Amino acid sequence: MIHLYTDGINEQRIPMTKENSGEMKIVKASEICMQVAGNVSTSFYENIGGENESNDFLRPEFRNNKDYLSVMANTMSGEDYEEMLKEGHKPEDSEGNESVNTLDKIKTKLAESGVIIKGYNDDLSAEEIEEVLGSKVAAEALVKEFSERGLSINGENIDEMAKVFEKASEITEITDGMCDYLLRNAIEPTIENLYRVRFCAAEVPFKEAGYFTDELGYKAKDAEGNAYESDEFVRKISDFAEELGIEDEKTLINEADWLVKSKILCNKTNLKTFHELKSLEVPVSIEDTAASIANAFERGYDSSKADLSNTKNLCVVAKEAVSVIKNADSTDVKKIVSYRMELTVENLRNVKNEEYKGDISDDNSEFVKKERILQETRVRMTFEASYRLAKQGIEIEKTALEETVNVLKALEDKVSREIFGDEDFREKSALYEESNRVVAELPYIPAKSLGDAIKSGDVFTLKLTYETGTIIKEQFEKAGKEYETFGTEIKSDLGDSIKKTFDNAYGILDEFGFEKNETYKKAVRILGYSEMEITRENIEEVSEKESELNRVLTKMTPGAVLRMIKEGVNPLEISMDRLESILDGYDNEAIGSADNYARFLVKMENRKEISEDERDSYIGIYRLLDKIEKSDGAALGSLMKAEAEINFKNLLMAVRTGKSKGLDFKADLSLGESIKAAGYEFDISEQIMTAFDGFLKDEDNDAFFKKEFESYREMLNKVNSQAEEELASMGEKNTPANLSAVSEILFDKKDYNPWKRFEEFSKKIENNRFSEATDKLADSFEDPESVKEAYDEVYKEAEDGMKRIAESDVRGYLDIKEIKSAFRQIGLLTKMTNEENYEVPIKAGDEVINIRLKITRKSEKEGKVFASFEDKTFGKILAQFGIRDNTVSGLIAGESAVGIEKLKGDDIFEENFEKAGFEKVTFNYLQTDIINEDYFRLHFDAGKSDEVTTRELYKVAKTFIETVKKAGR
Repeated sequence: MIHLYTDGINEQRIPMTKENSGEMKIVKASEICMQVAGNVSTSFYENIGGENESNDFLRPEFRNNKDYLSVMANTMSGEDYEEMLKEGHKPEDSEGNESVNTLDKIKTKLAESGVIIKGYNDDLSAEEIEEVLGSKVAAEALVKEFSERGLSINGENIDEMAKVFEKASEITEITDGMCDYLLRNAIEPTIENLYRVRFCAAEVPFKEAGYFTDELGYKAKDAEGNAYESDEFVRKISDFAEELGIEDEKTLINEADWLVKSKILCNKTNLKTFHELKSLEVPVSIEDTAASIANAFERGYDSSKADLSNTKNLCVVAKEAVSVIKNADSTDVKKIVSYRMELTVENLRNVKNEEYKGDISDDNSEFVKKERILQETRVRMTFEASYRLAKQGIEIEKTALEETVNVLKALEDKVSREIFGDEDFREKSALYEESNRVVAELPYIPAKSLGDAIKSGDVFTLKLTYETGTIIKEQFEKAGKEYETFGTEIKSDLGDSIKKTFDNAYGILDEFGFEKNETYKKAVRILGYSEMEITRENIEEVSEKESELNRVLTKMTPGAVLRMIKEGVNPLEISMDRLESILDGYDNEAIGSADNYARFLVKMENRKEISEDERDSYIGIYRLLDKIEKSDGAALGSLMKAEAEINFKNLLMAVRTGKSKGLDFKADLSLGESIKAAGYEFDISEQIMTAFDGFLKDEDNDAFFKKEFESYREMLNKVNSQAEEELASMGEKNTPANLSAVSEILFDKKDYNPWKRFEEFSKKIENNRFSEATDKLADSFEDPESVKEAYDEVYKEAEDGMKRIAESDVRGYLDIKEIKSAFRQIGLLTKMTNEENYEVPIKAGDEVINIRLKITRKSEKEGKVFASFEDKTFGKILAQFGIRDNTVSGLIAGESAVGIEKLKGDDIFEENFEKAGFEKVTFNYLQTDIINEDYFRLHFDAGKSDEVTTRELYKVAKTFIETVKKAGR
């Protein structure tokens, strides 16, 4: 664990690479070379290195969480981020693997629907990109490639791209020596590596030597230098040419001959790489360099991994492959069998327009096998899955479909494990897909389903409603009958029979005293469809359940579904009221409340034409709606039972005893008086009310999404590598928001002060006791339990403030962003108390000083207290305290001589510790220009001492806090 007082400046880590990770199998020629012998059985065509092992394709794409975050920073576009938020996913609160998998899903969804994805490059203009690259042509090529893939060009990656462009331009030839070095040492042929080998003396001259042998053929060189080869050698290379789609067979045979003579393993992988290297057109064009850089980013790497043999747009490749599989038919498969071709995407495309003249029967065993493989591929090879395969480096066009199916199965498991963990991951993944399908299809099932579900007497669930609806829908469609769905209003084209059946609906509502609106009218229709008695109670029940179902469907985003399943909740089988309660809980979480208000404020910030009075009016209305939405009880139900008119004035009165949940209301002219009744003293004109009504319905959230995206990117750039270790010690998720918050806690001490930021905010909220709770922290240092309880109370008040943020005077997005950050940090600091790491804010004049404390034990008899703080008065202060025989010894060090003297003056430490009951105290003071916060921890005294109790250690901590507070006055 990294303690709060630890900078970890000197910590050294060896970065994991493909060479040392154990994930990549490297085969060097020296490891497989053998002397020529008559009975050599080892095949040089065997797939050494797992060439055909499906799971090798699924090697971890990224080495650690930091790599995941880098991928998100480089590959997520503004459109991607916006779509993720709309689907209920919060990238800042999601761990790396979950975010990357969700991002893949979003990208393929947008591309499949025909949306043109554009990279989010607003932080760098085309002129700025051109200035860094030094070429207008390069800038245009890069922007084109990145925009087509939905990738980001920003200040963090553009400088590295410029270096890659420069290195690519200097590679003017691909020599045999370069190829020898790369292949012999299993080095990836990236632009970076090609440049390094060419110009860093790594290239070695080619020396002919070696042999080739195979159980199917033989090629060797005798002592006189004469070469011998069998026909099987040529045949095998010809097979490779066909599998790799290389038409120039003669060239490939010569290249295979070169590999053999070089004592380099002559397998399909090395032969393919060598052929691609020798086929490169050099010097490399600017367009190809740009495409290779974009392809590297698309695969999750940075520009240093740009490979000139990988330039294709993976989204396009995946989409075309799925199209070929979707459009392939049995005749195409028969052509493949007849021509004795491998069943691949490329071959299916090539034979599509050819005339079939074969005589393959339907019961031909090879045809039956390949037809089955095609059908299974069609089921599994979705656009999303195809895109994932392409990102893994699999050539989906050339890979045999049988192998592709096996890889797809493994990939499905891999993704499910990453999202749901190892336990029941297949079941959870299936439930997630089923739940999203049910939510998508429910609006289109017959409205009669609701009435029939209620009639059944079973618990009202999504599954019950869906299954009932599916049966009814099939019955209607078989009979050719029209029906009304949940998601649509009754329309004129539904037929006279339906319209006439309910012509008297308003009369029925009048009879029972109901308001004449579409909700109640639809309830009457549903009762009629299900042949249920039309009574007041039944109308109310159907109306409530129909409204409840619609509210649930609105809130059941894929993100919410995913969260429920990960928490062990089956959204299809729990009761509807419990389901809505869970969803409401997600909506009303502290951060969610702040985000909703931030969205509202961003809209106002964009409408610069509004006056200050109108701004006050908008905020007043928002507060009113927020208060109604979050109030306890059943306000709406109270009004309905009392047969009172449903308006804002009456809702405000009902708020005190009821709850309005999921209300769908429209502002009217009476709202002005209602707002006055709520305590807001200003007039609201009809014009403002009309404007606010439109304001609520406005779906233009581009500005908000842009700000949130910028904030997210800023989080990613703040992350320190040691933050991940700290979060792991707390058992907290490695999300960008948490990593950024911990990084600031540990390493940004100069500007860091969440206590001060949140206290300023909390004072604007009526009856919020955050400041009072923080004041009690210092007094709570009696034992770990007391301190933990005090921190929990601080967090509780902070959470209350976040939930009631609309009641504050905060009127800007940036302010909310700062408050959210402070709230996250306070939550993490509360978690840190589990390891006896504490941060205690104390007020010293107008300043808030953060005192960091660590209570540590080396054995049952040894314990020490470490402390640190920094402020304008004292400078940077470090302290260490030990106890022995009820004697406290301490060392206090500081960079400022003035600060040390202020703490030392009048023997304030000695006096306070003696008053605390310690029999003897000895303190040493040290002024030094350089303070290393690790010093005391690394030089922990190993000497034995008498037993030290927990209460004594906490008494030392408490006394130190009180002393600093007294000295700061």
